[in-house]
Amino acid sequence: MTRRQRREKERLERARAFRAQGTAFTLDGQVFSIPRLLAEQKEFINWLNEEETKERRRLIAALEPAEEEIRTKGRLESEGIPLRATLYHGTDANNTESILKGGILPRGDLQPTHPHMPSHPGMVYLTDAFAIEYGRMASGGHDIVVFEVRTENVIDNLYPDEDALLDKDNWRDPQGLLEEERERDFVSSTVVRSLYYGGRAAHKGAIAPEKITRMARIPATTAGIIGCSTPGGKWESRFIRRQQNTILDWVFDGGDKPFPVSSDEIVPSQFLGELMWEVLRGRHPAEMAALRSAGVLDVTIARKVMAGRRQFYTRKGIEVVEVGKEAALPGAA
Repeated sequence: MTRRQRREKERLERARAFRAQGTAFTLDGQVFSIPRLLAEQKEFINWLNEEETKERRRLIAALEPAEEEIRTKGRLESEGIPLRATLYHGTDANNTESILKGGILPRGDLQPTHPHMPSHPGMVYLTDAFAIEYGRMASGGHDIVVFEVRTENVIDNLYPDEDALLDKDNWRDPQGLLEEERERDFVSSTVVRSLYYGGRAAHKGAIAPEKITRMARIPATTAGIIGCSTPGGKWESRFIRRQQNTILDWVFDGGDKPFPVSSDEIVPSQFLGELMWEVLRGRHPAEMAALRSAGVLDVTIARKVMAGRRQFYTRKGIEVVEVGKEAALPGAA
């Protein structure tokens, strides 16, 4: 048996011992107990699923009558869909100067963030919630910038986000798909299903600089901590979307207020969970192997680690700048 094989055998034996004994051990000054972590994880998942169900029901309460109106009248005439007044686009902060000069441009021939599921090259993607996480994903580890636009000033050029139409199992290239759906009088359902229910929409063509009202520059570390679109696994994102709505409001208008989500309720991103796991695994391989073999999830580790680090949930380093001033328009929530 080689030295490497012996070390691996010893690591696995220690991991099995930790799991079998339910041992509590200290990692970087925090006590980790496998039974307690698993109990907290189960409680959190149950709570998250309950909140997700409540949020979906709340949204559907307005969604179903609106879609019935579209089916019967071919258009949406009611004003009962409470859209948020602002939409956001997150990107690498290095793009700030070019955007302020030339607007937010579609990616065109540039490499998509997800090559296996490329975005539409002629669309700018907007969200009412997930801009921090999307900006982090596009930034390559740099600081990010989130641009704010008023919903009513871009709504005439909005198309559905393909995520509102498809899922990863029946995904198809959005080129042609989004235009095709719009031609089917999907324009009303764009507002209802893609934007209201999903929190995302695609804007055809560039968004001119004068359409941008404000921008927030966010340090890379902060973006990685406070942004989330999904914690991984099979969870949907309706409740996380509402949480991210609250966080975006805090980023732009929070002033000296503390972070608006409690440690018990914060949903960390898959990115943060994986990062925390890798950092701890590098320092404590046997203990982390025991946690993994026991079924402890990345998101549980992130919640455990970050619960004692509330000082990182701060607006320090966040800069909010007014870009243009547009009159408030009626009809936006």
